[in-house]
Amino acid sequence: MSRSLAGIQLQVLFTGVAANAVRWCTPWLQSCAPTASPKFQQPLGSPKHLVHMAANTDALVQQTPHGTALQFAPHSPLVGLILFLKGVPAFQLPLGFHRPCKIESG
Repeated sequence: MSRSLAGIQLQVLFTGVAANAVRWCTPWLQSCAPTASPKFQQPLGSPKHLVHMAANTDALVQQTPHGTALQFAPHSPLVGLILFLKGVPAFQLPLGFHRPCKIESG
C-alpha cells in the first residue's frame, strides 16, 4: 500500500477501472464457461465479490486447442470450473517453489 498522494490516487483509479471492467466483461465471462454452475453464476452478479474471490484463488493456466484454459484449484470456491478464454494471449509465469532463492549483489 502506498503512502504517497500519487500512489494513493493511482490505487483508487485502478480499483475503479477493475470494478468497471468486470461489469463490462460479465457476458464474456459467461460465454467462457462451457457449463454454468451456480458457484460461478452467483459471483457474476457482484463484481466486487467476483474480483475478491478470483484474486484470492489459485488457478492453473494452460494453452489448449480451444483457447487458454483457466482451471481453478481443488480447494478454491470455484472448484471444478474451467474457463476457456478464446483469443486471449495469457501465460503463467513459472513460480520458484521448492527451489532455493539466490540473491546476489551486482
